[in-house]
Amino acid sequence: MCSRKLPELLGSDAVDVMADAVTAVAAKSFFAVVERCDDQRFSALATGTAAWWLVTVEFTEAADSGVVSCTIADDLADELFDAFTGRDPLGPPPSPADLVDLLGEFANMVGGTWLTRLANHQTFSLSTPRVQRTPAVERSNRVDARVLLAVNDRPLAVDVRLTAHADRTVAAGA
Repeated sequence: MCSRKLPELLGSDAVDVMADAVTAVAAKSFFAVVERCDDQRFSALATGTAAWWLVTVEFTEAADSGVVSCTIADDLADELFDAFTGRDPLGPPPSPADLVDLLGEFANMVGGTWLTRLANHQTFSLSTPRVQRTPAVERSNRVDARVLLAVNDRPLAVDVRLTAHADRTVAAGA
């Protein structure tokens, strides 16, 4: 038996709420402009992007848990870093550790904002973000919701996957 079913947490408005969460975080903390985009525009924006960052934050609550993953184009990562820290884009690049820290904070802010707006009656715990380089944007068949965005005309994908607790089974699309 479960206290909430997948469609309740990831109902039809969940993708809209995620897009709104990214927009709020990007505008307020990173001075960025965010637009929703379809697969075709996302692919066009991603053309020529050789490196990506995959940033994953797990969330848990008594009845719900899952993962929010942000896939960020490499050049967008640098742009977000510059906007957040005030670094001169023509100066030396940020240290890898500083960039990883900033990207983890971005995903943490996005996940926290999304959860607060979607299920504000619950208290969620967020994990320490995991940040890694990846050569391409991938979509697992275990993704329950996805939003494709253009942030300052650079591609960013956000995926959400719910995980099963011992007392329930979650099937994608159920």
